[in-house]
Amino acid sequence: MSVSVIIPVKNRPDPLARAVDSLLGQTAPPEEIVVVDQSEHDDCRRAVEEVFLRRVAEKRPALLYVHDPSIEGLTAARNVGLARSLGSIVVYCDDDAELEQNGIASFRQVFAEHSEVAAACGVITNYTAPPRSRQLLARLFFRGPFFDERQPLYWHWRDLPSDQLIPVTKLNGGMMAYRREVLENLGGFDEQLRGSCVAEDIEMSQRVVAAVRRPEAVVLVPAVRIVHESMGQWKKKDRTLEFQLVAQHYLLHKNLSGDIRNQVRFWWLGAGLLIVAFLSALRNRTIQPLCSFRDGLRCIHRGYRGCPFLKGRHDVMPESGRLSQERTSSDSGIEAGSMPVHRNAL
Repeated sequence: MSVSVIIPVKNRPDPLARAVDSLLGQTAPPEEIVVVDQSEHDDCRRAVEEVFLRRVAEKRPALLYVHDPSIEGLTAARNVGLARSLGSIVVYCDDDAELEQNGIASFRQVFAEHSEVAAACGVITNYTAPPRSRQLLARLFFRGPFFDERQPLYWHWRDLPSDQLIPVTKLNGGMMAYRREVLENLGGFDEQLRGSCVAEDIEMSQRVVAAVRRPEAVVLVPAVRIVHESMGQWKKKDRTLEFQLVAQHYLLHKNLSGDIRNQVRFWWLGAGLLIVAFLSALRNRTIQPLCSFRDGLRCIHRGYRGCPFLKGRHDVMPESGRLSQERTSSDSGIEAGSMPVHRNAL
């Protein structure tokens, strides 16, 4: 059972170097690392090659480096990596995620010993619990498929038995693994989501859960532990409510709209976000949270036009996802035990 790790990156050489270094330090490294670089410059490539060449040649995996600034966003980069990789198990690692030493070995063991598992993710160890009031609001207003069961697991990761598999409905995009055939059968990630993306991991999780129809097929693995810096643009506080509202509406529109209960749950969630916006505005003496909520409603009304992480509905992609076709790009490879070899894409 071979493992390929795919890392999309754009203009972030320092966190990328730390992510790659954590992969090279695994007790059982992957067979292959595929970096899909959308940067305009070569800083990320140089950072990766420096990290690779510091390692003992016999212990480092093969490296495929795809450099193509024309790739449009995280989901497209993940699909390019899938098309170029070889492993039967495909692990997606964010460029700002660092994996503890036994992570790849734990993923490999789960897929080898549990044939029913289609996809798995790790537990994030550096997320802190929000104030109790925010937790209660989330429990009250985020219902059904909109509730994120991952977060309490992250907050209390030390209490999770390391040998346990926890069924979940949402994977963590920072470090998630799939059987290759599952991704290929679903057509890859949804390229309607663009840029840094919001909720692309949840969107894929929803399709996997719907496809396999077994609660034990999608799991969180407590033995796979990561530190995730989460540098995504949507986490900027001035637009958080806007992006949350739009992302949840897209998930409803894409995967959940067939159930009238989910439409009711979405608008109940919207009421909760409005309360959060109002309370935040009072606490900080600014109308910005209310403006963010208003902008989210406007974006939904416009069919997502102008959204930084979604294409407008006039550009709808007919497939659930779309594996990116071969692109003209600059590839380089470091095979296990060799020096960099540069070649042109086929």
